[in-house]
Amino acid sequence: MLRPPFPAAEPLDVPPAVGPERPAAAPGPADRVVRQLRRLPRRLAARRRLAIRDRRAGQAPVVERSEEKNRDLTRRLYDGPAGAVLALASAVSLHEPLIGQLLKAPTDGRGIARRSPRFDVSRFRDVLDVGSGAGQILGHLLREASPDARLVAFDLSKQMLRRSRRRMEPRAARHRREPGYVAGDMLRMPFADGAFDCVTAGWVLEHLPDPAPGLAEMARVLRPGGRLLLLCTADNVTGQWNSRTWKCRTYNPRELAAACAAAGLPWVRRHHLSPVHKALKFGGIIVECERLGDAASADKPR
Repeated sequence: MLRPPFPAAEPLDVPPAVGPERPAAAPGPADRVVRQLRRLPRRLAARRRLAIRDRRAGQAPVVERSEEKNRDLTRRLYDGPAGAVLALASAVSLHEPLIGQLLKAPTDGRGIARRSPRFDVSRFRDVLDVGSGAGQILGHLLREASPDARLVAFDLSKQMLRRSRRRMEPRAARHRREPGYVAGDMLRMPFADGAFDCVTAGWVLEHLPDPAPGLAEMARVLRPGGRLLLLCTADNVTGQWNSRTWKCRTYNPRELAAACAAAGLPWVRRHHLSPVHKALKFGGIIVECERLGDAASADKPR
């Protein structure tokens, strides 16, 4: 909307400058950060209004980018400085250490059941970590998975895989196992049908404008009865912050559950990083999905 022009301002009496004039300093990084922080509440409020509008219309916020442009943007993001600090950000947010608790067996060494359900990775023999990033999940898989399990880290960014490999070397040596590292597009993964009985995908599905192709590809590489541990950014205040930082979309639980069911990956259990995260609805959406058999999923829409 065009605004009416302001009336002409009267000239101001400016006192003469004392001493030589100094040129105005160019804005530095700190000034840019301050400006961004000042604008953040308005931007978050606008994004929130759009999300509420889309939910009322039965739709979820979608990143409007082509598949190729979205892939290139994501690769550049994680190849660059943002990817370099990913491990630190995961540690500071406590996501990485809490994921380690989630992957433990449901009972302790004495056979006593733990307080909350766990995603026991020791029951699997072939594990694929999609969007492996800095190894936030892979590091725990090295410790918690069965000694004879095959572990594969898959990521779009070769640079992230190099960082992860350097970071995982001490742990791999300690546990006497070497995971495989494969770079590629999660929409066309270079693995045979049913190659894995477990797939972990931590905060990667939100980098796709549409979750359906990514879920279908993860279902393809899973054996019938296999399990998917899916971690996604939720459509809430903290999720909107992550969406802006990592140039991704967000999900609401109802939409994500429908997308998983359509791909033949219905939810079996919902997990939380801690009771505090559950109460405050922090930590995103964490669900365990089961790969339906071909006969059971034949009638499911794709």
